[in-house]
Amino acid sequence: MAESLKGLRPRSSFDRGVDGFGALMLQFTLVMCPLVFLIQTLKDGVSSEGFLYAVSVGVGLTPEMLPVVVTVCLALGAMQLSRSRGVIVKHLDSLPTLGQLNVLCVDKTGTLTRDAARVELSLTLRGRQDGAALRLARMHSLHQTGIQNAVEKAVLEAEEEGGGTNPTRASKNPLSALRPDAKLTNVHEWPFDFDRRRASVLLQPEGGLPDSSSSSSSSSPKALLVMKGAPSEVMAVCARFFISSQDGGRSRSNIFYNDDGYDRKSGASGQQGECTLSEAMGGQTAPLDAKARARAEMTLKEWEKQGLRPIAVAGVSGDPKHLRAMGEEGASLTLFGFLFLADPPKSSAAAAIASLQRMGVSVKVLTGDSPEVTKHVCEQVGLLPPT
Repeated sequence: MAESLKGLRPRSSFDRGVDGFGALMLQFTLVMCPLVFLIQTLKDGVSSEGFLYAVSVGVGLTPEMLPVVVTVCLALGAMQLSRSRGVIVKHLDSLPTLGQLNVLCVDKTGTLTRDAARVELSLTLRGRQDGAALRLARMHSLHQTGIQNAVEKAVLEAEEEGGGTNPTRASKNPLSALRPDAKLTNVHEWPFDFDRRRASVLLQPEGGLPDSSSSSSSSSPKALLVMKGAPSEVMAVCARFFISSQDGGRSRSNIFYNDDGYDRKSGASGQQGECTLSEAMGGQTAPLDAKARARAEMTLKEWEKQGLRPIAVAGVSGDPKHLRAMGEEGASLTLFGFLFLADPPKSSAAAAIASLQRMGVSVKVLTGDSPEVTKHVCEQVGLLPPT
């Protein structure tokens, strides 16, 4: 794409039309000058006056004022647009292109919608309301060093609803699940890119969080790897999924100890007194098998059809060196659930699209969101009939 943007801008049909008119007048000149000179010679013989007369005819046919006339007309059109529509034209030659427009391709986010995302729901894979995913997402948003876009702002601005034990939005204190004296440090980061479509941070508490019930050998500082991104990309690197306390999960107090990825009922190995990330978040885990993935797809489609954009959140705790060496794909993360964000359409979008359609302009939407979310927005702005 970068290579294709280099070089000169492609010529528009207006540019080609002006060039064609100039070439036509040049052909007339090349034909008329010799023809006039020939007629003058046959009539009066060879003379300097006949030659000068032929040259003057050629000069008269040359459209030397054409660039000036075109520029003045385009400038007048730009002034009219700025006064009547409040539009500033940067390139005058874009005005004819605008007038010839018959297909307009637009982005969804920020063009049809307000680009002011708001977290509406924090759900587990099974579709139950639970604040675990949003609490982890807030940790990620607080410590990631990338651009603070609308999604990051929405996660940080989300607040707890009702103050209950199972909030649908995160607590105002993003470290409420940790010990009060926990101070986190970003020790490594896997930034977002459009190939992976996910971002991760590796957080470690300063000085560690010793567990009083464990031996000194198990009280070394642990780290927390938190990931959020597109559901398909996040689930691709997850081995288990979170089951909230409503489904029988158990809660323990300390996140920063080895997360072996298995609940205690499964008989997984682990030191006595260790607390998995899932237990600290008020539940336990189960394998993310084909049945669980199918249930996740049902949850996603159910809310995507209502126009909510999903973001998956996953995490795992363990030794910081081990997690950093294993990376995103080898850390055996646990899927903690999905955040569903609302980005309502702009109030002016429907009227603008209707006006374009009356003028014969077909509007196409280009977006990376799911088909269900895009379809819902298109129905709201009048691009598709409501279903």
